[in-house]
Amino acid sequence: FWETSGCISQDGKKFYFTSDRPGGQGGLDIYMSEKLPDGTWGKAINLGPTINTPGNEDAPFIHQDGTLYFGSDGQPGLGDYDIFKSEWKGDQWSKPVNLGYPVNTPKFENYFFLSVDKKRGYFSSVRHEGVGNSDICEVTFFDPPPKKEVLLVKEEPKKETPPKDEFSDALVSLQKDLGFASKLIGRVIDAENAKALRAQITLVDNKTNTVKQRVYSNDSTGEFNIVIPHGGNYGINTSVDGYLFNSLNFEVPMYSEEQEIETAILMQKVTVGSKAVMKNIFFDVGKAELKNESVSELERILDLLTNNPGIKLQINGHTDNSGNAESNKTLSLKRAETVMAFLIARGVDTNRLKAVGYGQEKPIVSNDDESGGREINRRTEIEVLETETSKN
Repeated sequence: FWETSGCISQDGKKFYFTSDRPGGQGGLDIYMSEKLPDGTWGKAINLGPTINTPGNEDAPFIHQDGTLYFGSDGQPGLGDYDIFKSEWKGDQWSKPVNLGYPVNTPKFENYFFLSVDKKRGYFSSVRHEGVGNSDICEVTFFDPPPKKEVLLVKEEPKKETPPKDEFSDALVSLQKDLGFASKLIGRVIDAENAKALRAQITLVDNKTNTVKQRVYSNDSTGEFNIVIPHGGNYGINTSVDGYLFNSLNFEVPMYSEEQEIETAILMQKVTVGSKAVMKNIFFDVGKAELKNESVSELERILDLLTNNPGIKLQINGHTDNSGNAESNKTLSLKRAETVMAFLIARGVDTNRLKAVGYGQEKPIVSNDDESGGREINRRTEIEVLETETSKN
């Protein structure tokens, strides 16, 4: 048989390892053996179908809090091997949770280790910007992370700011310079079950509000690639019927080096409570007037309301913690009301919209730095208040 990797629990009483021995769920499975009173190890027990799949599970790591982390190419994921976690619930393991992007990508991630304070993780990954084949990456987990939200609006980046990757889901930040890219490679999946989706991905020049490219993700894999020209401010909008649209933003300098990056686009179904951040709605610093580059994104919201006549939306305005808290709350409300006013002027019934300003009350990451914190916290969200189904 082949035993590839293993780890021992904090108390030294349990040994978790992988093996392809007969009787498992598939290829490599994770097993556990308990230490007996005489110091020998007891019979290996398969962790069962909740953890193991017909594919391969590898590199188990037990944290001090008892959480199991492991790699798998059989659990629903973004591509090759992804990293998952599961908690022991007294008599069974919980359903594994994918750690998501940017830890996982459409390529290979495995061999995860988490620090005692749960602030930093280390893992092996194959990435275009890597040094060799598999590289060791470090990831920082922000504390405390509020409810996870899918980011769709951000304030326009300052012109003097160097280009940087904006694809973090705001809970984690890779400590590795991923950089911008002239080619985006990714997968479109359901945020709840990681099912691959066929989506329309549109590249829009925000300055001229013109479509530069339109592609569709693969029906069975959700994979796509799209080329981003240098020398402009571009929005990438992803749409699937029955889902909130997703948007990304690039501002690529004319003479920057051509690169490739990978991402996973997580699509949220149109259900009560679902949210999305508008990454292509722009305001000048300290002001509530919309910039011309925001028109394309605003029209996407208009399309969402037109194609789903039974839904009502709340526009949420947020700021970082710079300046006065009361002034920030006022500014965030004015920005939300400006977005609402645009939609009403385009024919949306006032009763279908609501504007709320939260100011600095609901950060989604730490405000300790600009690009990894305050810039992300300055945002405008759309939140579904009501759907046709919820009214029945």
